[in-house]
Amino acid sequence: MSAADAVREVARAALADRGLDIVDVTVTPAGRRRVVRILVDRSVAGLSPTDHSSRMAPIDLDEVTEATHALSAALDATEPLGEAPYVLEVSSPGVDRPLRTWAQLRRNVGRLVTVTTPAPQQVVGRLIALGPDLLTLSQADG
Repeated sequence: MSAADAVREVARAALADRGLDIVDVTVTPAGRRRVVRILVDRSVAGLSPTDHSSRMAPIDLDEVTEATHALSAALDATEPLGEAPYVLEVSSPGVDRPLRTWAQLRRNVGRLVTVTTPAPQQVVGRLIALGPDLLTLSQADG
């Protein structure tokens, strides 16, 4: 198991009851230390399976701070990286990060997105709804 996978397991357990998902984990060497970057975002698990269009509030700074404290305590307690020193960075995904999963798209209902079709063609529009097999965009303003 890679260091990132080990950290991901600990992070999932640490945030399981906080309504947050782990979006990405990277562990990068930096001299004698490692930089552990964990991206978190609001969980879509609480949404009804038939709810395809309600907007989700973005994760706020207080939630990121609370997640950082929980993750730091869990990583220190379980030591998935061994005893090597590390720097922990916790944040939310940036607005320019590609949306690759259904959950990432679902969190962005109501926002302006750029979709690349298999053609390939780029379509810009507001994400109105996202179902199991259908994505609905409105035409972009302007």
